Amino acid sequence: TSQLVEGTKIIIANKTSEVAAGALSSSYLTSVSATFENDTIESSNALKFTLGKSGSYYTFTNDNQLLGCTGEKKLTFSGGTTTWNITVNTDGTCKVTPSSGTSNGHLQYNSSAPRFTTYKSSQQAVSLYAASEAKSYSTLDDVLAVSGNVSYIKIIELLNNCLDGENTSALKI
Repeated sequence: TSQLVEGTKIIIANKTSEVAAGALSSSYLTSVSATFENDTIESSNALKFTLGKSGSYYTFTNDNQLLGCTGEKKLTFSGGTTTWNITVNTDGTCKVTPSSGTSNGHLQYNSSAPRFTTYKSSQQAVSLYAASEAKSYSTLDDVLAVSGNVSYIKIIELLNNCLDGENTSALKI
């Protein structure tokens, strides 16, 4: 669990089925499509949780709401057990169990009824991915300062903004 860093934005996903956890519907997280490449994930509709710490347990927060469990197959943003025990397996999957114990199962993906929720029965394991934040550049210097590949599209966008007078301080040649 040393890979779990408080404050990290997390996406809950199942790589085998190429899905991520989306919005809460009734008592489960919906399944949204995701693209996986190596150890990265792309999904515009996936929920991004902020990983928190509460004693030795973890929390998942989205829009100031804690993900909770009120029973087997019952997730909620309005109460229940909102702290979770996370065990990271050697294959990268995780066992995410409510801190109240295993009587409510653990967070899994059900490919037969596509959803993420807590199950006692054996479904598909989940993985936790760190969500990357989109970078925003306001000046040409910001873009040129980025190590690695430079986005020529972004440079042209910034140049056009400067020429349109939107950001006259951005153009430094």
